[in-house]
Amino acid sequence: MSPKVGWKWLFCRAFFFITKKNMTREKKTMGVGAVVSALSRLLHPSAVIREKYVNPQKGHRVENLLVIRRESRKINSRDQMAIIMRHDDFPGVELYCVERYAHINTAGPAEHYFEAMAPPARGPDEEPLPANVELPQEVVPFLEMRDVNPTDAQLIASVVPTDDDNEPAPENVPEGDHFTTISGEWGHSNICNRKVTGVRDTKASIHIPREVKVTLLRLFELFFFKDFVIDILLPLINNNIAPGETVSYGEFLRFIGLWLLMATTQGATRRDYWSVEQPSRFKGAPFRFGDLMSRNRFEAILYSIRYTNVVSPAFRDPFHEVRQMIQAWNANMESVFTPSWITCLDESMSYWTNIYSCPGFMFVPRKPWPFGNEYHTICCASSGVMFAIELVEGKDRPREMGAPEFDNLGGKTVGLLLRLTKLLWNTGKVVVLDSGFCVARALTHLADKGVFATALIKKRRYWPKYVNGDMIKEHLSNSEVGDTKCYRLTLPEDNAKLDIHCLKEPDYTMMLMATFGTIERVGPEKIRIWKNGNTDCRTTFRYPELFHNHYHYRHAVDDHNNRRHSPISIERTWSTHWWPHRVFAFLIAITEVNTIKCWVEIVGNEDIGTLGFRRALSEELINNSYLMEESAEDARRERRAARGIGHTLISLPPFRRFHGSRIVPSTTRYPQRSCSVCKRKCRDYCSCSPGTMLCNRCFPNHLVETEMQMQASY
Repeated sequence: MSPKVGWKWLFCRAFFFITKKNMTREKKTMGVGAVVSALSRLLHPSAVIREKYVNPQKGHRVENLLVIRRESRKINSRDQMAIIMRHDDFPGVELYCVERYAHINTAGPAEHYFEAMAPPARGPDEEPLPANVELPQEVVPFLEMRDVNPTDAQLIASVVPTDDDNEPAPENVPEGDHFTTISGEWGHSNICNRKVTGVRDTKASIHIPREVKVTLLRLFELFFFKDFVIDILLPLINNNIAPGETVSYGEFLRFIGLWLLMATTQGATRRDYWSVEQPSRFKGAPFRFGDLMSRNRFEAILYSIRYTNVVSPAFRDPFHEVRQMIQAWNANMESVFTPSWITCLDESMSYWTNIYSCPGFMFVPRKPWPFGNEYHTICCASSGVMFAIELVEGKDRPREMGAPEFDNLGGKTVGLLLRLTKLLWNTGKVVVLDSGFCVARALTHLADKGVFATALIKKRRYWPKYVNGDMIKEHLSNSEVGDTKCYRLTLPEDNAKLDIHCLKEPDYTMMLMATFGTIERVGPEKIRIWKNGNTDCRTTFRYPELFHNHYHYRHAVDDHNNRRHSPISIERTWSTHWWPHRVFAFLIAITEVNTIKCWVEIVGNEDIGTLGFRRALSEELINNSYLMEESAEDARRERRAARGIGHTLISLPPFRRFHGSRIVPSTTRYPQRSCSVCKRKCRDYCSCSPGTMLCNRCFPNHLVETEMQMQASY
């Protein structure tokens, strides 16, 4: 570029930026008659939209929507300000969406402009928003928050599906104003329905042959659906990777090991681990992976991973890519693990920040990671091993798939508990439930399957069906702190029995619904101190058996989640924009925690901390015995082939080259080297000497020379 042209170019660029800075964009105002567009996935009624656009592409928008009015509508179970629209493709149907999601293409007449956006209508029990708080124009800024305050939670819940721990289970919502309660009787026979069956309090166990040495690698394989990796995952990878290349099981374990090793430090990008610079104390990654696996090979495996070989259904299923993988993980845990006598069922979160690329996206403000996918999970309460998970699909579940299994037996909560406790059926084992799962019919159905349960009773707008909580609290209002009573119910449908165990606390009455248990006192002494007017009161007591178990085992799932989240999360380390990768990383993280829990609680080794275990596990995965066996087998195969054929001119396969005497992958299809005799370019070699190139013109002389050498040796 000449100096003259260079100055012209700089002048034009400066003029462009100055002009652009001074330009003002015309602001378009929403009103009747405006022509707008909106994402199809945000339009309602959703059933009409899905029928018209069966499999819309990501970011698909509906154009030329005509605004006819503005009003408050219930969207995502919240009253929100919406705009009502018409469209030629939907005759006779009024479409609507939240106003902030509509993009104005052409403004209507000025006299028909709407007023400034009003906040969504709030329920009578919700506190008003502060006067200086504005509603968010986009959801995305809130998705990066780590700590969500109540005001933010109210704003986000107005546009994002939310589980705020205040909504009752669907089975506990009364029909109209009719609250179903039944009368029972006070008292307990102190006979446990579980103990009379003769079952024992068993320990957790793993199904592994006695002759197999238990190592971290073997435990990780045990919990990591090895059969699915070999039969499904690796063939899919090898179908997508470069022609002529294959990924072995040992190499894939090394790939996982490298991810785990990355998750032992923070602050470095993925490519820093393949930097050619020496490791530095102050920048970059603390170690290098170049001698273990090349960066191109690592990324080739990463980009080739697919998670299902099942043909896509005729209808739109956003969870299709991960269904087979989750089912395989659950089936593997059912075959390799036996939980102890008591388990805990609760929710877990998998972190994600983009609502538009994540089916089943949820906002759960009470969780450390509030945004992403919510899973219902169940853990062995004594060992801490998680053995079954179920992704909460919500409204994104395809209607064509019908209701999930067992939902027809009494509702969604009944079906969920029956599905997650399949491994416990007919064992007489116990499951501890949170108040969100406190459904009387669910507990009695579990009892019919040979599973005993206890659930915390909490008023979530309504008391659980059949439970007259106010009457029970009134009955214990004059009881002493630490007193316990039992209220026995008989359900009207099938005469099933339920017990409501009550414990008087200084400020409240705690209630548990159960199908087993006694009022026997167990555990250490508990102290309660409270004020009665100006008097300081103090008492000691021991918990009844059910309350002792509830307090002792209710945190099993939370403890598992905390160990998965901190100090460094594998899911956050695996930075990705493709949602199925996050589900796979979630399963890896669960498997890692299961490995640690089993190593400590079942095998009986010392707990050296999450990062200490992660380094040890990554070392065993990176230097796994399968990788060494595969390398030795390749060498033996080459030597056997050379000895068996004798002197035969062989051509290298496509995408292969020599590294010494070994055949290794090549980045080019037909790499050539010089003949060892005449220096002509070729790709051939004699079977007696792999690694030594020999063209077809020099091969006859090679045969003669070899024959003469053999005769001379005789």
